[in-house]
Amino acid sequence: MREVLLKCFKCHKEYPSSDMRYVSTNILCCKNCLDRGASISPSPKESLKSSEPKVNKTEYQCRKCKYTFKSNTVSNTCPYCGKRDTLVVLKSVPASNLIAESSNKAYDW
Repeated sequence: MREVLLKCFKCHKEYPSSDMRYVSTNILCCKNCLDRGASISPSPKESLKSSEPKVNKTEYQCRKCKYTFKSNTVSNTCPYCGKRDTLVVLKSVPASNLIAESSNKAYDW
C-alpha cells in the first residue's frame, strides 16, 4: 500500500503522512519544521479575514412571517416566505435609550 504525501504548512514540501503532525486545527507541519522550532503563523484564511474590510449589513424583518435576516443588498422580497413588499429595516437602539423611554411618564398606567 502506498503512503499518502501531504504538504507541510511551513516549508511547503511534501512528506509521507507518517512524518506529519497537526500543530493546530487543520494545520499540518512536518517533523523537520517542528524539530527546528519553526513558528507557525496564522492560516491564510485567518489572515485574509482580518484584512478584509467589514461590510455593514442592514437588518431586515418580514412583516408577514417575522423572519429576520441581514443583507448588504436591497431587496423587497422575503427570502423565507417569498412575499413582496413586506420587509422593514430594523434599527438597533442602545439599551440606555430604551430604558429612558420606558421611564417616561406617558407610559405609566
